[in-house]
Parts: sequence; C-alpha cells; structure tokens
Amino acid sequence: MKQTLKIGVTVLLVMALTMSGIALAQTGSGGDDEAAAGDGPVAKILEALGPLVADGTITQAQADAVAETLAEALPQRRPHRGLRFVIGAAADFLGMEAPDLAAQLRDGATLAEIAGSQTAALIDSLVAEISERLDAAVADGRITQEEADEKLAEATERIATFVNEGPPLREGGEGRRGPGGFGGGPPFDGAGA
Repeated sequence: MKQTLKIGVTVLLVMALTMSGIALAQTGSGGDDEAAAGDGPVAKILEALGPLVADGTITQAQADAVAETLAEALPQRRPHRGLRFVIGAAADFLGMEAPDLAAQLRDGATLAEIAGSQTAALIDSLVAEISERLDAAVADGRITQEEADEKLAEATERIATFVNEGPPLREGGEGRRGPGGFGGGPPFDGAGA
C-alpha cells in the first residue's frame, strides 16, 4: 500500500509539472535516443523517478514505462505567434516553405546565414510588415502613434537580433541555438505560419 501511494504521488507530481510546463516540454519524437542523450521529456521524467528506482519503490522497467507513457501524453507547446510570423514572413521573402526554413533553424542556422547577401533586405522586409500592422492598429484606434513608434523600435531591434543571432532566450537558458533551437518546446514545423 505504501509503495502504491509513493508511485501515485510521484506520477501525480510528474503530471502536475508536465501540465504546468515547468519542467517538461515535448521536444522531439521521444524514445531511447532522448533518454540516452539526457534531453527531452523521457529523460526528465526518468530523472524525477530516479529516487524511487534507487530506493526500490519501483523498478527501472516501471520507471521507463511510466516515463514513455507520460511523454507521449504531454501537450505540445506551440511557438509564440511572433515566432510563427517571423518564420512565415522570412520563408515567403526567401521563396521557401516555412517548415523547410524552420528545419534549418532547428539545425542551428540563423536567418542571416540562410539569407546570405539578402540579410539586410530580409530585415527591412520584416520590419516593413510590422510597420504596416502597427499603422493599421493606429488607424483603427487600438494604439496611439507614440505606442506604435515605441513598438516599432522594439520590433526592429528584436528582428535584427533574431535574424543575426537566432531565436531569443527563454526561461531556463534555452534558445539562441540551444536545445530545440527555439528555446524549448517542440520544434516549429511551420504550421500556422
């Protein structure tokens, strides 16, 4: 009974962490490759279950089964809509499909490396699209011109940094060419761009 209670509490704890997105994020296809690499949800769940395996509460086979089952059930986090916008707009500018561009970014390339001599024009194009959206927001009365100018200045800086250095850092230090390429969560596949 005590062993069942420990297992139940651990599973609930892992599920709570998973659902809140604090410790776990689905970053790939799952499986032994991730666990062996020490990356991904399976490895993180196994790490959380490690003390129960060590004290004999559960076996390693049980921990593996729980980790794989929970990893498959994790909700996939979608990238921020700003990231989808930038990748979609950059793909259009470069004459590529968004999933192909996202794959290159996931593999560690920056937009500047992909765009090559078109880097400055790409940045100008992305800033122009943001400027058009902000102008429309001003015209609709949703924001003031002063707010639009401030947002455009911030967006210009962020876009230049993203194009030249990669995605921004996220909580946990992932991002700019880090695990998953986009700072955690599942790799961007171009959907919704």
